[in-house]
Amino acid sequence: MSATQLSIVSTFAQSAHYISAVPWGMAADRYSAVILCIIAAFFQGFGYVFMAFTYKKQVPDEVATPLLTLFFTLVGLGSSGAYAAALTTNVKNFSEESRGKVVGAHVAMFGLSALVFTQINNFFFLTDEGQETFQYLLCIGVVIFTVTFIGSLFIRNYQYTTKIYQQFLVNEKDVDEKEEEDEDQERSAQGLDPLLGEQVFLDQVNISGWDLFKQTDFWMLSFILGLGVACGLMYVNNVSSIVSSITYSLGYSEGEIQEIINLHVSLISLMNCTGRIFIGILSDLILDKCNLKRYYFLLISVTCLFLSQVFLIFVDDLTMLIFASIFVGASYGFVFSITPTIVGDVFGMRSYGANWGDDFSIFLSFSSFFL
Repeated sequence: MSATQLSIVSTFAQSAHYISAVPWGMAADRYSAVILCIIAAFFQGFGYVFMAFTYKKQVPDEVATPLLTLFFTLVGLGSSGAYAAALTTNVKNFSEESRGKVVGAHVAMFGLSALVFTQINNFFFLTDEGQETFQYLLCIGVVIFTVTFIGSLFIRNYQYTTKIYQQFLVNEKDVDEKEEEDEDQERSAQGLDPLLGEQVFLDQVNISGWDLFKQTDFWMLSFILGLGVACGLMYVNNVSSIVSSITYSLGYSEGEIQEIINLHVSLISLMNCTGRIFIGILSDLILDKCNLKRYYFLLISVTCLFLSQVFLIFVDDLTMLIFASIFVGASYGFVFSITPTIVGDVFGMRSYGANWGDDFSIFLSFSSFFL
């Protein structure tokens, strides 16, 4: 397949990931994360397995391109579903003071997956003759399905299970009406529904639905994600083509070129993970010590991402490309970690999944096509 065809396949997969964030987010607010993750596991597992057998059959490009686009889109849908379910559950389980660390750690593991699978590829599926693609794709499908399916069984939503409500169920038959009223008042004071024992976020802002689209902050965050993150994705998706163009006339073998590509994918993934954790911990620390809004960290993150793109202009050899991968990976991680944290701070937690899905998808899904 040509570089253009590969770009088309990856673009459709990413767009499916971004666009589907809206329905997945809404579902994460209403339904069990366990069910959503199991569905996502099947999407991802079957998507990769079907891609593997499409590659093995060596069908013509005019047939392979639409088939791979379809299967890669299935992977994008599954990836978005697992991400939305896990992120929404974890963000709602922790307080605002810890939200940056929670989001940073969660999205960091999401970004670190590329490093893990690259190393698996290096050790088990990369030979002197080239890449064992069929076995590698099959391995990815089995591993992702297994990890997502088993991991879904351990997801718990602690936000909606309170000791007060549990005690209320135990003593329900033994208390009189006055005591019941007193307990109801206590639950209401803590933001709990008197009948269900559920967190209703009475002390927090709750902006969702059409009201969300009337907020200037919403459009600003969407615009930053759409332009800023898409620039990072443009480099991430095309780093293999960049490496190939630099090494084209240097006499590298196919296996050596693939090793260099894997090195850059690993660097981007590692720095992406590091950047996400770092900015999350730092934003929590500064918020707690100096009461500084997280918007300042968004400005710093976008500035770093812009400078990384400027640096790419001057890259003309493999040594400089290493620094470019480090810079782009870290700054991309900054933006992708701080933005979902700000969404929870500004718009509230009750409809966090739907709000983050809207913010995540609107500009990002279209900008991936243009960039």
